[in-house]
Amino acid sequence: MEPVDSLTKELIKSLRYTYYGANSKSIVVRYGPEFEKFFLDKVEGSYEYSLQLLIHKTMYHEGIYKKFLNDRCLADVEKVIQEYPDSIYGPNEDEFTEEEEANGYTYSLVQETYLDELYNKGIFFIGDQLNKTGHKIGSTFADWGIEGEEEDDDEEEDE
Repeated sequence: MEPVDSLTKELIKSLRYTYYGANSKSIVVRYGPEFEKFFLDKVEGSYEYSLQLLIHKTMYHEGIYKKFLNDRCLADVEKVIQEYPDSIYGPNEDEFTEEEEANGYTYSLVQETYLDELYNKGIFFIGDQLNKTGHKIGSTFADWGIEGEEEDDDEEEDE
């Protein structure tokens, strides 16, 4: 298994390419062989079109999952990709065997050390880029420590 810092750098590199390759003026990007649409400022609610789904698809298509998941977990990722295309992978704690856990391959390692870290760093990176490039993100990324400008009201004041 590769260190999470190395995988985070790889993920950020791919997200940077996706973000700046598309158009840094837009919050909508297309990614992957299916040219799927993702909203970079969608970090709450369902995963459909979300930033988390973009991160999941990036980790799948760029082979990042293969660098820290075992074959059993990779089969689960493949099932999510094929059968639940608008969902993201998350390990099932009950499926980790005693042998895996005895060898240090635990739910906590996969979920907290790798997945949580990768998703949080990916979301922070995109939120920071949106903020730096002038997007009015308001409190969308507040959970990741980024506060941006609020959208201007389109309503004119009555005189």
